[in-house]
Amino acid sequence: MIADPYLGCCRVFTHPRGDDYMRDLTLKYGEPIDLTDTVVGISLSTEEFPRD
Repeated sequence: MIADPYLGCCRVFTHPRGDDYMRDLTLKYGEPIDLTDTVVGISLSTEEFPRD
């Protein structure tokens, strides 16, 4: 996951295969990051991520 406080968004890479990731998702701060279908198995809130 890459969090960008200047743009107010996160980029999330999941489901690695070889040298690449099968899923690449960009979300705005405030949207939850759903990782429940990964080995992490959680949903992460971005409501309080810092912004610049």
